[in-house]
Amino acid sequence: MDSSTEKLISDFPERLRKLRRRCDLSQIELATELGIDKQRISKYERGMTHPPLETLAQLSRRLGVSVDYLLMGEELIKAELQTPNEELERCFSQVRHLPEDQQRTIVELLNSFIQRQKLLKHVDLETLDKG
Repeated sequence: MDSSTEKLISDFPERLRKLRRRCDLSQIELATELGIDKQRISKYERGMTHPPLETLAQLSRRLGVSVDYLLMGEELIKAELQTPNEELERCFSQVRHLPEDQQRTIVELLNSFIQRQKLLKHVDLETLDKG
């Protein structure tokens, strides 16, 4: 491995820490969600050890980034591609871990806001047509 690749991978602990904090997760919460020991997350973030591939895949899915980004920092964060609003994305990442019935309620609520907005646009267009 050349020195530039080693540098990118050596930045993994800091990337992991920043992404975990961005998702508003403690080391314990992240470890619990992944089914691993909290000490392992701590060791990853301190650069004492690197996660196996299976854990890397779990981390990337939970933190909303590709494995490439997690290891190398070379890809845009998926959340940034989905929405420019970080607060909204943070909320969505938390909703994914709610019970299914609560997730359905949130989807219904969002759909009502979206439908309302469509109706308002439709009413505005009709008003413009009549005027």
